Amino acid sequence: MGNPRPPPLQPLTWPTHPWQHLQLDICGEIHGVPHNQRYLVVAYDLHSKWPELTTTGSVTSQIIVDFLDSLFARWGLPQTITMDNGPQFVSADFSSYLRSKGIQQIHTTLYHPQANGGVERFHQSLKNGLRAHLAQGCTFNQAIRLTLLHYRASQHSTTGVSPASLMLGRELNLPLDRLRPITPQRLPRGVKTRIARQQRRMKQRFDRLRRAKEPNIAVHDWVRVRRPHRHNKLASFWSKPLVVTRQMGRASYLLEDGTRWHASRLKKVAAPASARPQSSEDLPYTFPSPEQGIATPQADRQNSQSLPQTPVLPAPPIISQAPRSSCPSAQGQDSLSPRPVRNRSRPSYLKDFVATFHV
Repeated sequence: MGNPRPPPLQPLTWPTHPWQHLQLDICGEIHGVPHNQRYLVVAYDLHSKWPELTTTGSVTSQIIVDFLDSLFARWGLPQTITMDNGPQFVSADFSSYLRSKGIQQIHTTLYHPQANGGVERFHQSLKNGLRAHLAQGCTFNQAIRLTLLHYRASQHSTTGVSPASLMLGRELNLPLDRLRPITPQRLPRGVKTRIARQQRRMKQRFDRLRRAKEPNIAVHDWVRVRRPHRHNKLASFWSKPLVVTRQMGRASYLLEDGTRWHASRLKKVAAPASARPQSSEDLPYTFPSPEQGIATPQADRQNSQSLPQTPVLPAPPIISQAPRSSCPSAQGQDSLSPRPVRNRSRPSYLKDFVATFHV
């Protein structure tokens, strides 16, 4: 069973103002760094592409809550936060915390990191920056600060401007900026038009390269889920057939076991035999009871007595004539025996001994 073709790309709507819609994720575990800094909790603003992060040795709901409290003290409360299905993000305490702040919580579909693509793409830039600064002899904390500074001050490929320009309304001053006079800065125009054009171009390229097509899965259809891992190497990557109970989005579906999956991991299949309506041919054959006319020895005798008796003539005797032999011999006697008799004689190795041999 081949992999299903991915559905067309669904770009996220660009938020109208900074710090409106955040993406939250965990980067790590990072090796070769202090034990209390091996995980990075990252928040990413979808409007300005402005990143925020903190280091931690373990990832719990309380640590994420403390990190968000520090962000909210500087930037205020967002309207929406998108995150994956990690245990820290689906806990009751974390959900209660967001509800108390009036923040909408959105979870991505299972094993579909593309739904959190903004922060996932920032992870790659973050790791590349950390690797470059660590190679120059910086400490891990210095590498984090320099990477954030350069990312926030650099022009973003999607917006065409720096994250600082959209988040702060001004550009960040870098060491090279001291060599030129500071000019008054204005908010760039046409940013929204540029983002829409970039998203449209990205969608066309993705759909063409991936040969994407609209999913043909509907409610009550039977599907198999391609699982990301197996507990047994001989087991199949595909799950047992499950029924689609609800369509959550344009390409996400809720299955009968309560899990939500993206269409890129679903394969439409025929309904199993146990779920199909039984036809007359599929019903098991029921043998008739004796009252319905099944043949029994007593019934056969009654039927035979009811039939008219037909006289049966005796068959003529069969006379077999054996061919006469010219002289009686052992061969003639053997022919009358039920089975042939072996010709027995004295063994040759007893010729030098006196022994009695009965034939």
